[in-house]
Amino acid sequence: MSNVYAGFEADRAAVATINFCSVWPTVKPILQQLASVVKNPLVKIAIRTVIGAGDAYCGATKAVANPASERLMKLGLQGLDYLSDDQITALEGMSDADLSTLVQCQKAIDGNNLTSDEVGGCLF
Repeated sequence: MSNVYAGFEADRAAVATINFCSVWPTVKPILQQLASVVKNPLVKIAIRTVIGAGDAYCGATKAVANPASERLMKLGLQGLDYLSDDQITALEGMSDADLSTLVQCQKAIDGNNLTSDEVGGCLF
């Protein structure tokens, strides 16, 4: 998992070199409006993906402050700032036992430097 974060940080540095984040506050609302008017679902997904990437690279991470999210952090889950609101909500609905299993999987991936291909195409 740490190799995924290292790649993310390298990408974030590359985005900073072209001053992308200086225009992101202007670009994001335009993309959000565009996503609300287009009908093609694939185009909507593409636009929302760009919005998610822009938020991630330009520091629009969520503050994990509510009690349920604190529970996730106390159990040892990592990378919560990189998840969407829907993903965090799904995790918050999981039992402690299921979350503990997920934490064990994260630790196994981190310890072995596994790639997404080696864990069935899924990253946590």
